Amino acid sequence: MATIELNLSLKENNIQSKIEIANFLAQCAYETNWGQWLTEGAYLSESERASYFARKDYGYKYRGAGYIHIIWDYNYEPFANVMGNPKIYNQGADYVAANYAWSAAGWFWSNNNINNKIAKGATVTDITRIVNGGIGTAAKRQGYYDKIYSILR
Repeated sequence: MATIELNLSLKENNIQSKIEIANFLAQCAYETNWGQWLTEGAYLSESERASYFARKDYGYKYRGAGYIHIIWDYNYEPFANVMGNPKIYNQGADYVAANYAWSAAGWFWSNNNINNKIAKGATVTDITRIVNGGIGTAAKRQGYYDKIYSILR
């Protein structure tokens, strides 16, 4: 099922070239530790999670979710509108992770015009800045990109 959802997300968001697909999958791989954590903080214990999200302005409900973690209510609301499902906004991260993990990633990618940026020469570091807000993890994401790119035909 996940493969079908991934393929649909790639198609619906026009992620087609080898460079686009490798960039998309590298970001997804890093954001979720190769698909293990579809919500932000999933690797934390319950007590660590409470402390972690107490420091986050977006809170627990609108924490990162999906293969590319969308965060903040102002991202959940337009995503819910595009998908035509108010439960995305009303229920938040757990609902997105369980039902729209690949769709959220594709929506984020399209909403931020990342394919267009790649066509204009954006690097993995540039894309990391868009996805993550910083570049501290860019080297690791570059390694994922290199690995994925070498596998794709």
